[in-house]
This record gives sequence, C-alpha cells and structure tokens, in this order.
Amino acid sequence: AVKPWRNWKMGEGESEETRQDDTKRDDSAWNDLMESDLVMKVYEGVEGGKMAEMGDFLSIEVSGYVLEGDYKDDKDAAVRGATEGGKKFLDKQRISLTIGDSDVAPALEMGAKFLCEGGKAHVLSHSKFAYGATGRLGTESLVSVKALQNVLYDIAVISVLSSSSDQFTTKESQIERAAAKKMLANDCYANEWDGMGKSRALRLYAKAADMMSSLLAEFPNPIPADLHDTRFKATSLVIDCLNNVGAVHLRSRDYGKAKQACARVIELDRQNIKALCRAAHAAMRDPASTYEESDLAISAAEEVLEKLSPKDHPKPFIEVRRLRHDLTKRKRQYKQQQKEMSKKMFLSQEDADQKLAKECLNGAEDDRETKEKRDSSILKRYWNAFMETQDMDRWKRYWRTLNIQLFIMFLFSLWQKQHFASMRKYASDDGHDSPQELSTQNEGGEHSSEF
Repeated sequence: AVKPWRNWKMGEGESEETRQDDTKRDDSAWNDLMESDLVMKVYEGVEGGKMAEMGDFLSIEVSGYVLEGDYKDDKDAAVRGATEGGKKFLDKQRISLTIGDSDVAPALEMGAKFLCEGGKAHVLSHSKFAYGATGRLGTESLVSVKALQNVLYDIAVISVLSSSSDQFTTKESQIERAAAKKMLANDCYANEWDGMGKSRALRLYAKAADMMSSLLAEFPNPIPADLHDTRFKATSLVIDCLNNVGAVHLRSRDYGKAKQACARVIELDRQNIKALCRAAHAAMRDPASTYEESDLAISAAEEVLEKLSPKDHPKPFIEVRRLRHDLTKRKRQYKQQQKEMSKKMFLSQEDADQKLAKECLNGAEDDRETKEKRDSSILKRYWNAFMETQDMDRWKRYWRTLNIQLFIMFLFSLWQKQHFASMRKYASDDGHDSPQELSTQNEGGEHSSEF
C-alpha cells in the first residue's frame, strides 16, 4: 500500500515522541507504487500539505538521473551513486502537469500524485515506467537514457491547483495549462521521438489547441478591451500547437494530415509563413498531390514572403526557393517523360522496321553465343567423362617416361652439335672446307690415319 506523507494528528494514547518516531519511520521508508518496479521515498515533507487528486494541476520541480544496474537490493546506495556520479539526463526544471492526462512519463506522474504540496521525494523507476525500449536523447551537458535503463527522479511539488476550485476554470488558468501541455509536447518532440514521444506530442498539442479553441468560443462579440491580451494569447497558442501538429505529421511522413493541420492554421492567420511553408512542403511530398496544388501552395508562401525581409526570415526564404526549384525540376522531368512516351506510342513504320531488324540481329547474336556456350559445355562434359575412365597413374608414368626420353634426346642433340663443331675445327686445321669433305677423303684412304 502507498504511504505518502500525511498530516499527523495526535490521538488517544499517542505522545509527541511517538508521533515523531512514526514520522521518522515513514520518512525513511521506501513506498511501493507499482510493487518493486516503482518505489518512492519522501525525504522532506510539510505538515498540512495538500495532496493532488485526479484532474488537479500541479507545478513541480524535477531532476532526472540514470541508474546503472539494478536498484532493488540497495535503493539508498542507488540514489547516492546516481546523484553523486552526476549522470543527469534531466536538469532541474519546473514543469506543470495535469494528473490523469498522461502528460509525462508514468513514473514521474505517479511520484507527483502521491507527494503532498511542498514535499520532496526520490522516485526509483524501472524502464517500463520511464522511457522503455527507446530511451531519451541527451545533450552536450546531459546524458542520454539508454534503452531499458532504469532512472531516478528527484521531485518537489511546488503547488497544487484543485480541479474543483474556482481558479481552475478561469481563462488565465486554462491558458497556463494549455501552455504547459505545449511545453511538454515540445520536449517529447525533441527528446523522445523514437518511443512514445510522437503519439504523446500529438495528443498534447491537440489537447492544448482544443482547450484554447473552446476558450476562444466563449469570448463575447465584440470583445472587451480588457480581454484583447487574453484572446491574443489563446489564439497564439492555438496557432502554435496546430503548426507543431503539422511538424509532427511532416516528420512522420503523414503528409495528408500535415496539410490539414496547416490549413487550420491558415484559416486563423492567412499570413502565417510557417504554416504556408509546411503546407507547401507537405504538398510537394504527398503522392496524392498534383503539380497544381503544389504550385498554389508555393505561390501562396512566395506572396507572403514578398512582404517580408530576407534578413529577418532567412529560413523561410531558403525553403521556399528550394521547393520552387524542386517543383520546376519535377515539371521538366515530367514533360521529358511525356515526350518519350509520345515517341514510343507514335513510332513511324521505318523506325518500327529498324527496331524489329535490330531486335532480330540481337536475337541471332544471342542464339549464336548461346550455341557456342552449349557446345563448349558439351565438349567439357565429354572430356570430363573421358578423364574419369582413364588410369591416371598409368598416364603419369607414361608422361614421366616421355620427359626422360625428351631429356635424353636433348642431351644427344647437344653432343651432336659439339661433335660437328669439333669436326669443323679439325677440318679447318688440315685445310679441308667442311666435315663432309673430310669424310669423303677418309673414304678414299687419304689422311685416314690422322682422322
């Protein structure tokens, strides 16, 4: 059972010392919010502090730290290790949330719900109640929350605005709650996109826009002078939230819904360059859009930019110019494709005959190459079959004998060459012209003894 900080009342038989001892015991205890996967420890409480209920609007200060390993064995040691190690993923900041609207991670919302106004607590959370299997992005000064990583929240409840109070329904309070949802949605868009951030950001933006649209419908007509500022804030929130809805749909490549969100913005503010640029961007990338629709969207943005200075709005100028260049290029490519298709559809008879003859020649060449490959494969197959039937050892012996014979013949040719060279030398010494002449004289008996 959850045991949040409570207001102590001395009952019968209860002394001041007993109350203080009980307070210390509750202050030092870890309370299970979701069994051991989500636990909370109140380290500073305020007597008489108001507890939040469903629908109440809270303002809290929160810091976030990543945990290494499991915290269930020694929770206090896990808190010390996280805070002293400085592994902070969420710097100390003030945020506002509505209990029950799922504006933040479940661990953070439950920790704030069970903490009284003015109280401070540590909340140890399993990853499934924090950032799940996707984690949270970090910055240069803050670490990232890895996938399936447990976290620690340090929470302090600053104020609690009851949903049953008269202040809750005032125009200023509604604007404050809508602005808080917008800020939380911006954080989801920037740091938690891969997880539940996309759906949560869309829900928060849409909820804030609906709240402000309902508020604007309540304004009298004509609007009193003292409500002009309030109406301006509400209108600005509606436009900003719908613009951000369009940005979320663009990032998730849902271009149809992005165009719808931008169209709602343009209905409220026809000069809103951000909505016009995003509408043009969505029209360019939506497969269902036509070139005429894209051209109209870009032209509307260009018409508004003509009244603005490029120095004051450099990004819209660059984006619209790029979109216009892309559209012109696509139109040119489309026209080229149409010309090529027309040529293919209306080929002359001569072109058709030439194309048919070329295809026949190519087909004959392919048949010749195919036949050569087939014949080559047949010869190779026959050769392999012949080699499989032979006695390879016998062929090796024959080859070795042939090599020896060739070597002997080579030696004999060298000897013969040397022999004829010697005969020429003897012949030249005796005055004979050639070895043949010497042999003839030898047969006649002359100079036989010398030979």
